[in-house]
Amino acid sequence: MKVSVSVLLAAVMVIAATACGSSSRQISSTAEASTVSNPVYAAPDVVFMGDSITAWWSMPTYFPAKRYDDKGVPGNTTAQMLARFQSDVIAYNPKAVIILGGTNSLGYVSNEQVEGELQGMYSAAQQAGIKVIACTITPRRPTSSDSRGDLTPQIVTVNEWIRNYSAANGIVVADYYPALAGPDGWLPQNLTVDFVHLTPEAYSIITPIAANAIATAEQQ
Repeated sequence: MKVSVSVLLAAVMVIAATACGSSSRQISSTAEASTVSNPVYAAPDVVFMGDSITAWWSMPTYFPAKRYDDKGVPGNTTAQMLARFQSDVIAYNPKAVIILGGTNSLGYVSNEQVEGELQGMYSAAQQAGIKVIACTITPRRPTSSDSRGDLTPQIVTVNEWIRNYSAANGIVVADYYPALAGPDGWLPQNLTVDFVHLTPEAYSIITPIAANAIATAEQQ
């Protein structure tokens, strides 16, 4: 699926403004209570771009002594991530960016729209000379508080697109999904504080995956 980055960046501000009203639906009361203090660097080596799953990933805890800037914003959709990609990633000119998004978008918009917005971020970074690490969307559990129901089929489909697109475009993949998913494809209860947000144990599982992906990208 080929998408013009310039067209996406021009149109996505409208999409993001619409999405802002619904994005808060994805933040549970448990996760809202989470507080993580991440350092901000004027010239980070790597930027972590994402939603609340990224926002509550403590960089000093899991990546000590690394100049990694966390640009996760709770509730963000991929449209909103794309809308701020220039200011939150490109403007800092990091060596690499690691992008995790989609869980707040799937079920509200089509898989193809999510893929197009992810592609917009991947392409914008590559055009700026920034190495890209594409993360597969983490699993979640169905819950009565989310009208979208079981998003596992959509997550699996978009994750396959992420792997295929990355392989065809020289992008390194941080494949979180199989490391976290149980036999049913859901996020096990011991790895989530609600139905989507991660426990410290879950972050300990994906941290080495991210670290290895970053190392691989930096060697390209």
